[in-house]
Amino acid sequence: DGHSGLLGLLRAAGIPARYVTGYRVDARAGQPVQVTSDDAHAWVEYYNYRTWGWYVLEATPASLEDLPAPTTAPTE
Repeated sequence: DGHSGLLGLLRAAGIPARYVTGYRVDARAGQPVQVTSDDAHAWVEYYNYRTWGWYVLEATPASLEDLPAPTTAPTE
């Protein structure tokens, strides 16, 4: 998948990176939420030495509406 390529690029550039798995759900404080295997998700995190923290590098759009519109090459 695309995560392994991204992970490899970061590591090749000398940036510490890790592959993370978990669940992605819409949740609100104080509200129950049901989590199923359909909510399983994976992402990449990279380490920033300046802030001493791990940061999510998420390439998956939150929904299909978040995808950019397709474009076509100009014809001349």
